Amino acid sequence: MARILLVEDEDIQRKAVEAMLKAADHVVFLATNGAQALVLAQDKKPDVILTDMGMPKMDGKTLCQKVRSAPGLAGTY
Repeated sequence: MARILLVEDEDIQRKAVEAMLKAADHVVFLATNGAQALVLAQDKKPDVILTDMGMPKMDGKTLCQKVRSAPGLAGTY
């Protein structure tokens, strides 16, 4: 079981992936944009972040860069 932060702005995709991850007994945290995901990542310390690349407020590439430079998150996959 992993703690996974799923970042997806499209409802249908987010719900579908969430259902698959939960069916595999993972703990899933949800965010709809990169800015929200960064706050959740700092609070929840997920093992893995699955992110969409094109999102409002902060895209996936910028999110990855910020996660890599954040204390306590740099080792997050």
